Amino acid sequence: MLVLGVFIISMLVLVLFSVGLLIKGVLYLFNRFRGRQVLFATKGVRRSLLGMLIVLVLGIVLIMFTQLTAATPKIAKENSIAELRKVELNGRKEWISIRGENRSKPVLLFLAGGPGGSQLAATRYELAKLEKDFIVVNWEQPGSGKAYSAIPRKNLTPEIYVEDGTALVRSLLKEFKQEKL
Repeated sequence: MLVLGVFIISMLVLVLFSVGLLIKGVLYLFNRFRGRQVLFATKGVRRSLLGMLIVLVLGIVLIMFTQLTAATPKIAKENSIAELRKVELNGRKEWISIRGENRSKPVLLFLAGGPGGSQLAATRYELAKLEKDFIVVNWEQPGSGKAYSAIPRKNLTPEIYVEDGTALVRSLLKEFKQEKL
C-alpha cells in the first residue's frame, strides 16, 4: 500500500510540474509573438528543461521500482497460496498471480481484455471474494503489464495467445493436480 501511495503522489507531482511547464511555455510564446522582451527566455527555459529532465528520470526510476517490487499480499490461512510468479510459456517469459485460501479448490483462470492492458491490481480487489472458493489465477498475457516485452508487438497474434494460454492451462492443471479448469 505504501508503494501505491508513493506512486500516486509522484504522479501527481509530475502532472503538476508538467502543467506548470506548459503554462510557462505558453506565456513565453505569447510574449514572444507580441514582441516583448522575455526576461526568463534563456536561463529560465534552461532551468525548466533541467527540472523536467530530473522529473522524467525520477518518473522512470519510480516505474522501474514499482515493477521490481511488485508483490501480492499473503493470505493468512494454512493451505493458502498468494504468489506473483514469472512463468515460461513457449519460450516467452510471462507473469501470473495466483491467489486462493485453499490449494485444493478448483483453479479459475482470469483472462483480461488485453492486449496491452494489465488487470493484476484491479482483479486483486475485484475477484477477492472468489479466493474463498477458487484458486484465482490472473495471467499477464504477452504485450501487457509485466509481460509487455515477452514478444515483439509485430509478432503478437491471436495464435500466440491460444498457444500460451494452452501451455498455461496444462501447467496449472499439473501443478494443482486437477483434470479441468
